Amino acid sequence: MTKRFVCLAAGLLVFMGSSTFAQVHMQWGVAGGLSMYHESIHQSLSEAGMTGAVDTSTDTKTGFVGGVVLDISLLNLLSIEPGIFYSQRGAQMTFSGDAVIPGGTAKQNLDYLAVPVHAKLKWPGLPLVKPYALAGINLAFLLSAKEDDGTTSVNMDSTVSSFDFGLDFGGGIEFDLPVVVPYIEYAFDLGLGNLIKNPVGDMTAKSRGSEIKVGIRFKM
Repeated sequence: MTKRFVCLAAGLLVFMGSSTFAQVHMQWGVAGGLSMYHESIHQSLSEAGMTGAVDTSTDTKTGFVGGVVLDISLLNLLSIEPGIFYSQRGAQMTFSGDAVIPGGTAKQNLDYLAVPVHAKLKWPGLPLVKPYALAGINLAFLLSAKEDDGTTSVNMDSTVSSFDFGLDFGGGIEFDLPVVVPYIEYAFDLGLGNLIKNPVGDMTAKSRGSEIKVGIRFKM
């Protein structure tokens, strides 16, 4: 009885594995669009001999994002999509002036090689137009860091962390055509890493942003 049960279970696993593999379809593609990022800054007042903390946020900086993706469809409604993107991030800061030092603005330009890995869940029952929700991780490797006030550009590689990571949430709409799959997608990136390489006390600067991308995938 035990041998029969083991053989039946093994046969079922083989059948499920072969059925799942048969449903795996891959598509590769390209995508590009706008990135809109700012920074959320937290600093304790204990460094100044006070209690409490100050939380501030910089202004949004707009940039470019573009790269390649590989969509791996596991089931009709579920797929995994890793990608490699060039992503322009950072922040725009405004400084209030006084009688001695004039105010102004400066941009923190952070360029990354980003590696997002998203799980996408599609709405059922729609053959051509398919809305979907996405969630996943976003790994980012720093390529360059500069601060530009419109007159001078200062290298910030020594003060900005070389690696950042976050969680992505969003959605999109894809169009399942015979040969290609055009799509438009929005994702919010909740940064979890500290952008400051050598923080003083518990000071943190975390990336917050969103990306709007238009892309096209090719069926294999």
